Amino acid sequence: MQSDMILSTGELVGGKTQIIKGTERVKNLENIIKSQNLNPSDMQIAQKLLNDLKNALGGK
Repeated sequence: MQSDMILSTGELVGGKTQIIKGTERVKNLENIIKSQNLNPSDMQIAQKLLNDLKNALGGK
């Protein structure tokens, strides 16, 4: 699993770990879902991406 490799190697992406970048993307998606008037299809996609990203980050 990629997140296991990141944890073991400590690789940085743009000066940040991929875990930190992933956590930032979770916050971004949550803000988009709350503040944007998404149509049902876009809302479904955003929610799926958010769930997948949270699962990849270990449920954070």
